[in-house]
Amino acid sequence: MSQLSEKLKEKAKNELGETEARKLQSLELFRDWLKKHPFIESSEHEDFDIIPFLRSKKFSMQKSCEAFEEVAIFRDKYKEILEIEESKVKELLKYLELSTVKITKIQNETDLRNVFVFTKNFTQTDISGEDFMRIFYIVNSMLYYEVKTQINGFNLIIDCREIGMSFIKRFPIKIMHDGIKILSSFPFRVKSIIFIGVPAFAVAIYEAIFAMASSKIKKRIKLISDVMDLKNYFDISSLCENYGGNDSNCESVDDLKELIIEGFQKVAKFTKKSKINHKKYREFKGDEISSIESFRHLEEID
Repeated sequence: MSQLSEKLKEKAKNELGETEARKLQSLELFRDWLKKHPFIESSEHEDFDIIPFLRSKKFSMQKSCEAFEEVAIFRDKYKEILEIEESKVKELLKYLELSTVKITKIQNETDLRNVFVFTKNFTQTDISGEDFMRIFYIVNSMLYYEVKTQINGFNLIIDCREIGMSFIKRFPIKIMHDGIKILSSFPFRVKSIIFIGVPAFAVAIYEAIFAMASSKIKKRIKLISDVMDLKNYFDISSLCENYGGNDSNCESVDDLKELIIEGFQKVAKFTKKSKINHKKYREFKGDEISSIESFRHLEEID
């Protein structure tokens, strides 16, 4: 388990309610909960697999365990998309070289990362909706295993200018629907999601999709029409050059590849450790009322 600096310890305590004693007790209770789980067949997880869930839910045992379960079910449902060979990961990362994604550096250890996604640059490729989802998934693998980002969080800025209907049609509605629903369960602290320049024809689509999001995520979504409005949310020093900042503030493509592959390797191992027993899952869903009383209720740690 990596040791936190004094600054990060203080921030984790103030914002997440994290103390060393609470963290150790939570890890013990989480593992005990997994051993008793009625349909997730789980081998021993490393601390770094569990802590992102605890931090993302501010050490609420109930919310952390529910999120873990929902993510395990989601990964199982879309395993044909999300169980990716490492050679495929490296192939997908070629899209980063097209400046499709830029991620700001952590200059000071309590800084948030800003993640910029340029959909225009994706539209100029033949990328499928499934591969776009895979890229989003593997980039986020890096973010939720990075300790500083677990504590500080990150902002997601998606530039939709010049996006066309032909690009939107690449995305199966069912995947978008389920992806938005699960967003609040993934173990990261997304502080804001900002869409820039959503075309008029797509506004209704975005609104319909994000109607599925949790109330927590909805509060963090903002649609802005003018790039200049970004300066109402961020200091210019935290922006990339596309918005008046400087790309020296951003990670290099090589650094990103290294970080992402490391994060993805951890996610791949994590996924193999948490398998859904489909027969038991169907039985559990059929008897959910009694299951809630016997299994769902978790005592919180003060």
